[in-house]
Amino acid sequence: MQIILLLLFFILCTSPVQAAEEPAIRVTVPRVEEAGFNGLQIAAAVDEYVYSEFGFHVELDFVVMDNYEREITHASLLENLPDAFFIWDRSMAAALIQKNQLAPLENLLNDYGTDLISFFGEELSITNAGYDSIYVLPNKLDRENISCFEYRASIADKYQLDMDSVRSINDLSDIFAKLHEASPDVVCCDPLTLGYYDALGDSLGVLMDCGRSDRIVNLYETEAFRNYVFLISDWRKKGYLLDDNLGYNSINRFVASPEIFGKFSNYHPALVSVDGAAAEEELRTVTLYDSFVSTDDYQTFQYGISSQCQNPAYAMQFLKLLFTDATLVNLLTYGVEGVHYQVIDEKLQTISFQDDSVDGTGSYHQFRGYYYGNQYLCKLWEGYPIDLWEQETVYNQSIERSYACGFIFDPSSVSTAQAACTQAVNYYLPLLEEGFGDTEMLLSELNNSLHKAGIDLIIEEKQRQLDLWKEQEK
Repeated sequence: MQIILLLLFFILCTSPVQAAEEPAIRVTVPRVEEAGFNGLQIAAAVDEYVYSEFGFHVELDFVVMDNYEREITHASLLENLPDAFFIWDRSMAAALIQKNQLAPLENLLNDYGTDLISFFGEELSITNAGYDSIYVLPNKLDRENISCFEYRASIADKYQLDMDSVRSINDLSDIFAKLHEASPDVVCCDPLTLGYYDALGDSLGVLMDCGRSDRIVNLYETEAFRNYVFLISDWRKKGYLLDDNLGYNSINRFVASPEIFGKFSNYHPALVSVDGAAAEEELRTVTLYDSFVSTDDYQTFQYGISSQCQNPAYAMQFLKLLFTDATLVNLLTYGVEGVHYQVIDEKLQTISFQDDSVDGTGSYHQFRGYYYGNQYLCKLWEGYPIDLWEQETVYNQSIERSYACGFIFDPSSVSTAQAACTQAVNYYLPLLEEGFGDTEMLLSELNNSLHKAGIDLIIEEKQRQLDLWKEQEK
């Protein structure tokens, strides 16, 4: 017996002690496509910072934005979602919620992020409108519709393009004609995007006049849409628009591709500063119509937590850091200080590229603070106005809201009609936008198909729900 006890004592004393597993979470975020991107270096810096300051590890994975939805869909199918991750839009969030793959966040917010509730304010309820719980946290960024044309000053000046004369989308036709004649190899712009209506989720019944109207109409029968399809067909036939087959596949293709003159964008005070820094040249804008914000504008660029997450408390703490911790946000946006950028004014905290990063090994060209939680925590790049983020805050507070901002349509009672109308739009819209066939005939066929499919029922039901919601909001 004594021999057995001695043996047990010897085994216990000489066996290595099993170390407790340190807490860790997997996080996935988007990135801009760029040559020489060193995500491992940034991931290691993020892990080191979070672990040293907050006591848990972060396994960070970057996915190129253009591939992001496909990667998350694949992870969902494999039931291998990351613990905390970027969510592109409402359709992605809704699909994950339907599959019970997104965790409700109320309890986590109450336990670890009560200050976030007041931090987000009504944005939190608008972003999660129509859900049975809080599932996503909205990034802090500008939230308005596309309303301007952003362009390269160097090209406008070189070819003496009178951009000051541009007051509407139609005015761009003369500009593009002059540019195309002078330099056929320069792409005038990316595909035109309509932005002066509130789509109310699916564009099957919309509010026109930048969301000011209280009457829902069929977008595809409006004079505005008619003008749009004839204009885009004309531009495409004349070679003004970006051809997606040319290989400019990055969502950041405008600022990354000097062969493109401009793009349609949502105006905000930081637009030309941020994009100009990324393009390393001067950019300008012309306003095409009034900015406004709708429910749909709150349905992109969010973060959530997987329902399969084994460490939800740490995942919530990480999300809280994305919105409140400047060190983390700047790591993700600009990289490592002294490696990818340098502080050129300690007092103002303005920064620029590190002197020795010109060979590309030290560069980190994301400039996308709005991917990583709270862009207003980003340091100011050299050339940015000192009060840039204050300008953004004031601008966001002043933007006009759509009549239906906060409204979410429930299509369950007209789901058959919605599916049939969506099918019709998906068939005819690409033909109209690509300039295939007779535009007048295709537009007529589209609307005939929509009426047969039941768009009038959808509009009637959507109007009924909107009126009821508006009455309850009083």
